[in-house]
Amino acid sequence: GQVAKRQAVTNPENTIFSIKRFMGRKMDEVGEEIKLVPYRVIRASNGDAQVKMGDRDYAPPEISAMILQKLRSAAEEYMGEKVEKAYFVKCDKETTTQDDIDQGVVNILVGFAPLKPAEFVIIKIQQIAGQIQA
Repeated sequence: GQVAKRQAVTNPENTIFSIKRFMGRKMDEVGEEIKLVPYRVIRASNGDAQVKMGDRDYAPPEISAMILQKLRSAAEEYMGEKVEKAYFVKCDKETTTQDDIDQGVVNILVGFAPLKPAEFVIIKIQQIAGQIQA
């Protein structure tokens, strides 16, 4: 949001974004990606890319989990209730065009976070005149 954008301008070296570029990758593999971010990326003892913030090193999945926890907290505050599951179902004019409708096609997107914080799965389902294809 706006707070993050201001943070990126006023304190870029301590504003983490695009962390998934570094997930599961060795330091030797991310030379070009490091040039795109203002924060400090270092080599972990096992050769993985990690982020250095203050006096602490963070693994990319750890940072991703912190971001998701913050998003969950914000969603719970907004909704006024605890969020137990993360999913969406989308079936609208963005997923199904008028041409699709004219041909008897309905497109449905289903997205869900199954187990790990870094995972998000999106499935496209297309129904054609009584048939279902995944």
